[in-house]
Amino acid sequence: MRVLIVTSHQATQLQLQQQLEGLSCVASITISSLAENITEQNTDWSLAVIDCTDTEAESQALISQWSQQYPNRWCVALHNRMDADIILGAVRAGAKEFVHYPFDSASLTHIVERCAKQSTPPEAPTKPSPPLMLNGSAPKQLGSLIGVFSPKGGGGGTTVAVNVAHQLSLLSKQPVAIIDLNPQYEGFGHAFNQPFKHALGDVARTLNTHPEGLDTDVLQKLIHEHPSGLHLLAVCKSVHDDNPLLSDGLLTQTLKELQRLYAYVVVDCPSQWVEDTHQRLFAMANHMLVVSMMDLPSLSRTQQYLSLVDEYLDPKKIRLVLNRYNLSAAFSINNQQLEEAFGLPAYGRLTNDWTVCVEAASLGQLLTDTKPGAPLVKDLQQLAEALMGVATNSTEKTSSGKQGGWLSRVTHAIRHA
Repeated sequence: MRVLIVTSHQATQLQLQQQLEGLSCVASITISSLAENITEQNTDWSLAVIDCTDTEAESQALISQWSQQYPNRWCVALHNRMDADIILGAVRAGAKEFVHYPFDSASLTHIVERCAKQSTPPEAPTKPSPPLMLNGSAPKQLGSLIGVFSPKGGGGGTTVAVNVAHQLSLLSKQPVAIIDLNPQYEGFGHAFNQPFKHALGDVARTLNTHPEGLDTDVLQKLIHEHPSGLHLLAVCKSVHDDNPLLSDGLLTQTLKELQRLYAYVVVDCPSQWVEDTHQRLFAMANHMLVVSMMDLPSLSRTQQYLSLVDEYLDPKKIRLVLNRYNLSAAFSINNQQLEEAFGLPAYGRLTNDWTVCVEAASLGQLLTDTKPGAPLVKDLQQLAEALMGVATNSTEKTSSGKQGGWLSRVTHAIRHA
């Protein structure tokens, strides 16, 4: 594998050569001489590392030229500042990755290693690759937008969002987009054991004022493709980032662009329901999965939320999902009684399996990879089938034993909260 280092800074050149010295060959040229070399037909560089520091305009032009000339070869942009306009410019020009160098030098090493594993024999210059399409063609209509919301924190919303999206991908045999709008707990980072290098927040300041600038090329550079078939988009890279305020225009444009590219778009929603972001998302969603556990506080908060939906939003979009269905605290209430108390049928019931959830979280795996035959996995598959419109033959889960006291308290709480 050959890596081309492009920089006008001698110190950066030495740092990069030392960092990448394990490679078979590293060529290093200046920005001023790249324009001539990039057109040579006999080059066999697999990766270009272009330092944009102090040469933003020239570097973006070279990145664009490289991406058009060699669409299947990676190009990484470096800069010593994390600035929204700089990142956006590099991404639009065609950079595969953006690295805050030298402060995040480890990321560059990981990128080079990943590129080496995926690199193919050099190809002749071709036309740029077309935008992402599903099964070779774009969807004829906008994809289905599915929000996942837990009115009470810790209710399992992120786990449900990630694993339902995975089941949708398995069933449809297509990539499924999932966007993390709930970055407080780094749910996606833990769920996939994968750090995010780019996030919507990196360019939010610029795009908030010009949301029309979020075209397909920019969005695709922010998406992380996971081997599971899930395409991940995060708002923040980690809890240490400033939580960006997404304007209505940017949120709407992002979701619409994803719906044009994917048949299914799943959104992990924040646990606050009184903000404009939630209402905007609810208005655009085809389905809103409301995840409630079986304990009294969760049921009470869920009823409060459903009351707000009845008054301000569209209750027909609500899909009630009962998580940890056989929790011992709920031994005395069955599905029919819950439906009567809520005035809403249960759309999905997820078996309580704490062991497999903890194991999957610890390993950074999806539940299907951890224990394919688990009842919880089958429940999630049925939930995905329902969202796809596939008929399922689920059986009613009932419980026996004492019902009076606990049921009356639950019913009173969720009706009068």
